[in-house]
Amino acid sequence: MHVLVIENDRDTRDVLSCMLEDAGYTVLQASKVSDGLRLARLNNHIGVVLVDVHLGDRLTGLEILKSLRDRLPFAQFILISGDWEALEKTIPDTRMLRKPCGRMEVLGLVGSAFEEFRSKGGSEAVPQVIRRPIHTVQG
Repeated sequence: MHVLVIENDRDTRDVLSCMLEDAGYTVLQASKVSDGLRLARLNNHIGVVLVDVHLGDRLTGLEILKSLRDRLPFAQFILISGDWEALEKTIPDTRMLRKPCGRMEVLGLVGSAFEEFRSKGGSEAVPQVIRRPIHTVQG
């Protein structure tokens, strides 16, 4: 079960990743929007995305949701922020997580997001690796 964490604060990103990895999730980490979009493009089997509302880039977490939804049509999204007012807006098909948050809160929300991911047709199947023949030079 793959989770993408897009969070510009290194400590928060590391804590979230450790929580999720300890619970058995495979975690991909990004500290900025461009890295998160690149990881989403390369890993279309991501089931849940945790994205900070304020990333310090020119785009906010809210603004990248559309791009991520286009790339990951079955993925479920969790917006995370210490700015509680930013999370008061209702955003369709998006869960909200307020900082500071505890382990059980994070794991509960991610678990329910994965249930919805599967119910909407999402699959954790990882694309097969394309194997190319190895060419050796004989001399």
